[in-house]
Amino acid sequence: MPEDFNYSESKQAVEDFYGVPCESTVNDTYGDYYKFECSQTQGNYTYTAGAVVQYNESGPDEVDIYG
Repeated sequence: MPEDFNYSESKQAVEDFYGVPCESTVNDTYGDYYKFECSQTQGNYTYTAGAVVQYNESGPDEVDIYG
């Protein structure tokens, strides 16, 4: 894992986007990405989405959002 690739900052970026707490599903210290799953329940529905935060050596880290 690159030294300047921060788990807490990555998690916060994803939670800020979704507006709900997210859990880590991949936190591999040898990799260059983190994977998160976020969910919330409203009424009779549970909404689940996720994101992969990929390290980018030459610029801002990339967040890929999926549902």
